[in-house]
Amino acid sequence: MTEAKLLPTVWIMRVKDGFYPIQPSEFCKPETHGKLNPHVLSIEDAEGNVLWKREPVQ
Repeated sequence: MTEAKLLPTVWIMRVKDGFYPIQPSEFCKPETHGKLNPHVLSIEDAEGNVLWKREPVQ
């Protein structure tokens, strides 16, 4: 099995009560993280650019 390398960046996971940082691997995609973690409202990069945002429930 190939070991995933961590990327030299941080993603900010925005949630209802605040945020938490993660260091993504080379295999991570913001949309996948968001869909797998229903408590996450949006994901930003270290500069504050929105990489993914949860769509409002219709």
